[in-house]
Amino acid sequence: MSKLVDSIFQQYDIGSWWGAAKSTFSNAAIYMSIFNTTMIIPMAYVTWISPWLQSFNISIPFWIFGITVMVGGIAVMLFEYKVSTPSIYSFSNEQFWKHDNPIRNKLNNIEKRMSSRFDVQDERMDKMERMLEKIARN
Repeated sequence: MSKLVDSIFQQYDIGSWWGAAKSTFSNAAIYMSIFNTTMIIPMAYVTWISPWLQSFNISIPFWIFGITVMVGGIAVMLFEYKVSTPSIYSFSNEQFWKHDNPIRNKLNNIEKRMSSRFDVQDERMDKMERMLEKIARN
C-alpha cells in the first residue's frame, strides 16, 4: 500500500519551463477573465436570467443584478485572500524547501559555518571563565 501511495504522490523535476509557462498563462488569464465576465454577465441577464425570473413574475433591474454579481465576486475574493492564499503559500513553501533549491543549500552552508564559529567561540568563553575563576580564587 505504501508503494502505491508513494508512486501516486511521486513528483518529477522537469525544470522551470513548465512552471514559467503556467505562471505566465495564469497571470494573463486574469485579464481575459475580466473581459469575458463583462461580456457574459449582461448576455446571461438578457437571454436567460431575466426571462426565467419573469416566469415567476419577478422583475429585477439589471443594476440590481449587477450589484449582486459584484458582491458575490467580492465575497469570493475575500475567501481567496483569507483562506486560499495562506494555504497556497504554505504549500509553495513546502515544495520550495522539499526540492533541491540553491537557497536551501546556501542556508545549510551558512548554518554549518555559524555552528563551527560558535563552537570556537564557546571554547574561548570556557577558557575565559576558567581564567576568571582562577583570578577570583586568588
